[in-house]
Amino acid sequence: RGHEFHYSEITAPEQIECTYLISDGKKDREIEEGYLYRNTLASYIHLHFASNINFAEGFTGKCKEYTGSISGN
Repeated sequence: RGHEFHYSEITAPEQIECTYLISDGKKDREIEEGYLYRNTLASYIHLHFASNINFAEGFTGKCKEYTGSISGN
């Protein structure tokens, strides 16, 4: 869960596509959101981490995987 209250336009190379879709709870539609380039995710979404009790475990697991991949472990 999250919310968004910033709006802008981005001029990006054609190879960068939206990363995910979000549902608009009020209008029952999906909106393209977020851009991913290498290890950077750009988004105006403010996430409510408490809405997903598995978030912290998943996040730290991915951090450990990434650290292991660059250290050779």
